[in-house]
Amino acid sequence: METSILNEFLTLEETNSFSKAARQMQISQATLSRHIRQLEDSYGVPLFERTTQKMKLTPYGEALVVYAKNILENEHSFKRDIERIHFKKANHLVIGTVDFPFYYGITTHLAEFKKSHPNATLEVHIASTDELIQMLNTGKVDVAFMRNIMGSAETFDSFFYENDCMRIVVPIDHPLASSNSATLQQFSNDTFYHRYHKNSLMHKFTSALFEEAHIAPKLSVSEGSWEDSVINDLSTVTTCMGGLARNFEGNIHVKVLNLEPEIHADIWLAASGENSHSDIATEFMQFVRSSVSEKCDI
Repeated sequence: METSILNEFLTLEETNSFSKAARQMQISQATLSRHIRQLEDSYGVPLFERTTQKMKLTPYGEALVVYAKNILENEHSFKRDIERIHFKKANHLVIGTVDFPFYYGITTHLAEFKKSHPNATLEVHIASTDELIQMLNTGKVDVAFMRNIMGSAETFDSFFYENDCMRIVVPIDHPLASSNSATLQQFSNDTFYHRYHKNSLMHKFTSALFEEAHIAPKLSVSEGSWEDSVINDLSTVTTCMGGLARNFEGNIHVKVLNLEPEIHADIWLAASGENSHSDIATEFMQFVRSSVSEKCDI
């Protein structure tokens, strides 16, 4: 049964006139009469006592008035909830990001976007680039700040966001600790603490770098925090990206060196597909792109 017929029933009950009710509902009297008969047939009871002078609700009709009002009120509430959910969904943005987003200005962009879009709700997930790729492909995130490792970000609708170069962290008593930069070849006899999962993009990336540098370093893998492992095991060195290397700033046990020549794994902002963006995702991409352009123009 369509709820519009219940609305017609209540209008007829209020006006006590087929002509007035039909005019108010903007339908013909014949249509209104047919709908009321359909309503009576569906319940199998008469709802009105019809006379030539007036109409009167039957006891069944009086009972239906209460239920009809509740049904229409609940329908109205449901429609309001639908609008609210649509509004919330349309303004909800799920963002993936690499570790330490504050080092790359990502948290600043999120705060500025939220300030300019007060109705937006932002949900942030921190993950590896491999995980971010999977999350983009499965729709678990709308956009992601990810590393463009071996062209991985360029398979999406994406653009360059921030430079990031690889660094080497060495013990403070390492022979090269007095330098500010070094080449990979200079560490051919060192043991590298390797924190990347096998078959991950970063593992493949660093392995390719070692191969290109014609070195086969010894690898050490330990449990727990990689920062603690590097600091506590002063016989190892490790590669890490520039943003992460800032974790060691001011640490008296280690020294962070620049790699020569520079080795990039820059941060890009990517979305799942150009034709499937939500409006809020498109606005966020444009917001960040504009900020990056302004930064480049300075």
